[in-house]
Amino acid sequence: MWMKIAIIGAGPIGLSIAKKLSSLGHSVTVYEEHKSIGIPQHCAGVVSRSFIERYVGSKHILNRFNRIKLYSPSNISVTLHDNSWFVGVIDRVGFDCELYDRCYEYCCLGVRVNAVNYRKASIEVNGIIKSYDLVINAEGASHRILGKTLNPYVDRVPGIQMDLECRLSNVDLDTIQVFFSKLTPKFFIWLLPLGDGIVRVGLGSSRKPYTRLIYVLSKHPIISKQIGKYRVLRVFGGWILRGPVLKTPYLGRLLYIGDSAIQVKPLTGGGLLTGLKSVDALTKAFNECSDVNNIGVRYAKLNLDLVMKLRRQRVLVKLLNLLVNTPKTMDKAFSIISQSNLLEAIGRDLDFDNHESIPRSIILKIHLVISSFIRALIS
Repeated sequence: MWMKIAIIGAGPIGLSIAKKLSSLGHSVTVYEEHKSIGIPQHCAGVVSRSFIERYVGSKHILNRFNRIKLYSPSNISVTLHDNSWFVGVIDRVGFDCELYDRCYEYCCLGVRVNAVNYRKASIEVNGIIKSYDLVINAEGASHRILGKTLNPYVDRVPGIQMDLECRLSNVDLDTIQVFFSKLTPKFFIWLLPLGDGIVRVGLGSSRKPYTRLIYVLSKHPIISKQIGKYRVLRVFGGWILRGPVLKTPYLGRLLYIGDSAIQVKPLTGGGLLTGLKSVDALTKAFNECSDVNNIGVRYAKLNLDLVMKLRRQRVLVKLLNLLVNTPKTMDKAFSIISQSNLLEAIGRDLDFDNHESIPRSIILKIHLVISSFIRALIS
C-alpha cells in the first residue's frame, strides 16, 4: 500500500528512514527546523569499529582507539584494551551531510513542525495544516513533540564539550579517557584525542556544566596537565539521554524513532546504532503491514528485543551511579581490579556496541569480582 508520510527531523535517523521508505515506493517529506544539516552539533561522535565499517566508511573517521582508560574518583585507573582498534570518533557533521546528499530531494530545511495531531496524522507548519497517512517523529533529544504527546519520564543530563587546540605530547592518541568524579555524579568526564593537535573534552552534569568543564580544564590533576595551554576552537553540547526507552513507540498514527523514542544506550547516551536498528525494524513493519493502523503495533513487536536489552542496561547505570556516589568503594574496587588478571579477560571480549558484554565477561570470572568487592567493602 502506497502511503504519504511526514518525517520530523533530518538527523541521521530521520534521513535513514526517509531513504528506506522512499525506496519502498512511499511518498516522504522530511521537515527540519534548522537550515543546515548537522548543525548545531550535539554528539561526541564515538562509535564502534563495526558501526564505522557498516555505516560510515573511512573518510569521516577522525581517530581510532584500541584502549579505553577509566579513572575512579581518586584517579586510580584501569584500562580496557584490545590488540587492534575497536572504537573510533567520527565527523558527525560530515556523516550527516552524506546521508542528506542521498535524499535531499525529500527534505524541507528551515521548516518547523509546530504541532502534530496523532489521531489524524496531520501536522501544522507555518499556520497550515498538512495531512498524511503517518507521521514519524525523529526530532532527536529535544523532545518538543514527544513532550506534547506521550510526555514520558526521561532520565537526562545536560552535556557540554569543547574542541581544544593544544600540544598532544602528554596525551595517548590511541586511548579514550573516561573520568568518574564527584563533579559529574550522574555521568562522567571524557577526553578524546582527535589528532592534528586537537582534543575533545566534555562532561555531563545537571549543575553548571560549563563552569564545571572550565574547572576541569584548569584544575583537574590529570586532564589539566595533559592538555596544558589550550585554545578553544568550539563549544557544543545538548541533552544526554539515559532512558528509559519507550516500550510502545507510537501513539495513534504518530510513530517515534531514535532519540525521540529514547532508543539510546543508557551507559553512554549513544543513539546512532540503536536508532538505525530501529530504522530497520520500522522498515520491516512497513513491508509486512498493508493497514496503516497496524504499522505501529508491528514496529513495537519487531523492536521489543532491543527495547528489553536497553532496559536491562539501565541496571548498569544505577550501579554506576551508586559507585560514583560512594567514591571510596569505587576507588577500592578499581585498585583491586587493576591488580588482578580480570581486565585481561575483559579486554579479549570487548564489544563497544553491547555494554552488557563487559559485565558478562566479568560474570564468567565471578569469583574474582565477588572477592574484589567484598574486600573493597570491608577493608
